[in-house]
Amino acid sequence: MCLKKNYFLQNIQKKDSLFYLYDRKKETPIIAEKVLVAPGGKADPRHYQWLHDLGHSIVPPIPSLFTFHIEDQELHKLQGISVTARIQAFSTEVEGPLLITHQGFSGPSVLKMSALKAREAFASNYQFPIRINWTLGTLPQILEALQEWKVREGKKMVPSHPLFGLPKRLWQYLSQGLNKKWGEITKKELLDLSKRLVASEFEVIGKSMFKEEFVTAGGVSLKEVDFRRMESKIIPSLFFAGEVLDIDGLTGGFNFQAAWSTAWAASQAIFSEER
Repeated sequence: MCLKKNYFLQNIQKKDSLFYLYDRKKETPIIAEKVLVAPGGKADPRHYQWLHDLGHSIVPPIPSLFTFHIEDQELHKLQGISVTARIQAFSTEVEGPLLITHQGFSGPSVLKMSALKAREAFASNYQFPIRINWTLGTLPQILEALQEWKVREGKKMVPSHPLFGLPKRLWQYLSQGLNKKWGEITKKELLDLSKRLVASEFEVIGKSMFKEEFVTAGGVSLKEVDFRRMESKIIPSLFFAGEVLDIDGLTGGFNFQAAWSTAWAASQAIFSEER
């Protein structure tokens, strides 16, 4: 095997049964019988261009698995708090661990939502509303529980006694403006608190920077790839592996495994013909 370093692939052309690989210096091309394309996620747009020129359809690549930025200084003070919550965005709900960060929200539930709705988030320029249910209960259930607590524990201060298993700092954030005893809370205040607990509204104003993103959604259309061999159905002897394909999962581990498995399948197909 010959390893060629400092080689920036500019273009690939196929003539008859051979591939011609050109670098940006336009020197004498490398000639190969088979080519495995594995530039990784968020590949240089020029890679997608020559793949398109060879006849492949490219699903526009966009970021996936990113965190949500929220402009709320009081929320940022709660960084490090993690709870199980339900997130709603783009008419989709996701339940799971939610982590409050110094910029907004992260954690498995946020990453899953970002993967499921990557294209909708991209289309909105990463500015969209979300709702968070901190209790996993319904509005009637939570309102009834608060009413019972008010009757039973009317002399206790609201901020001092977190309910529904919520961390104290998060409870105090959600019950802002209620620095009074439970028995002093009005019906409207009780209803408003219930709504905040089951449907807190936030505006996402951005996402994590690219260096913090995990994977790319989009790439070479899967319809044009033989998954038994990871070979192009359009260009014989052209193989693919990893995130250059339009494949992404809900966790980073899935994407690692997809990269390894597609590379293994492609290498097996390539070397089986060499024997």
